[in-house]
Amino acid sequence: MIRSVNLALSNRCTASCIFCPSTRGKRVPFDMPLSLVKKIVDEAASPAFPWKVDAFQVGENGDALLNMNFLEILRYIKAKMPTAKVYLSTNFASWTPQISEAVLKEGLISNITVNLDGHDSASYEAEKHLPLTKVLRNLLGFLTLRRQLDINIPLQVLVLPLTHYVELVLRRFGNPPGKLTSSTSVPESSFGQVVAAFKPLLGEDVPFHVAIPMGWAERDHVDPDEDQSMFPCRNLGRIETEAFISPNGDWYACCYDDQQLITFGNLNEKTLLEVHDSDKRLELIQKLKAHRYRDIGYPCSTVKACQAMSAIADPNRRDLKWFLRCLYRKFLQHYPTTRLAYSSRAINFLGGSY
Repeated sequence: MIRSVNLALSNRCTASCIFCPSTRGKRVPFDMPLSLVKKIVDEAASPAFPWKVDAFQVGENGDALLNMNFLEILRYIKAKMPTAKVYLSTNFASWTPQISEAVLKEGLISNITVNLDGHDSASYEAEKHLPLTKVLRNLLGFLTLRRQLDINIPLQVLVLPLTHYVELVLRRFGNPPGKLTSSTSVPESSFGQVVAAFKPLLGEDVPFHVAIPMGWAERDHVDPDEDQSMFPCRNLGRIETEAFISPNGDWYACCYDDQQLITFGNLNEKTLLEVHDSDKRLELIQKLKAHRYRDIGYPCSTVKACQAMSAIADPNRRDLKWFLRCLYRKFLQHYPTTRLAYSSRAINFLGGSY
């Protein structure tokens, strides 16, 4: 069945986050045409379609706002499927007052997620390579209008500072993040510092949550010939009930397949139902259930990188102070000129929200 459709309206992004793969958007580097979106929505909205599609994710594997037809696409989904939820993840760098007004007054989006991955310009920009002042200006413009209009479109903030990500990658893979170079600055930041800096600015009605990443940007640290059959496919349930559509119309495996390499059929040529029932898709699901990752090939052959990098979820962890000392020594082995101070604030990142 199909309960949700994830549309990669754009494979482009203005950010270069350290926790996102550098290969994302390289194979299919363009935006989804409006005509393709209409074809998909029309089929999902048809009374003949066998399932009720409850949701659309329009920020799949890129920044949807870079699609020149962004608002027109939202309006079409709203007109054709008014009860479906529409979810958006964006960095707010390309947000405009016009988008705020349309989204709020027309009710085009059901829920918005944004990452604020540092408590000041240095820590934020080291992580995302975006100007914090521009992001905050756009974000505050949206929140101000939301309060003026008294329209409750929920927005939540996820937090994943560079220092925390480095800790998790070192601990999971024994190497620093693939995008981190010897010249990369690693300003210290923490969940508590981000909340303290931005909660008063954004308001008490904006929740902050610790982001628990997985290692999809670190697949180069995983040997595809290594036995990984002990790991589950974390997205199996979503693969069974959701469609992931690239800008060129390919239905691909899931959001962790950043290059959209595993595909089942193209929706310019086939219907959702035809691709859903295709032998290629059903065969992939069976192989995932049997943990036959090598038979599938890349990226599933590096399924270890698809696991959540949460220290709390690791059954083999030792004392927290022990592992922080190990991380610090390991990091200095790679980058002896970089001073990365671990403190009690790092513990904030092991779980929780504010």
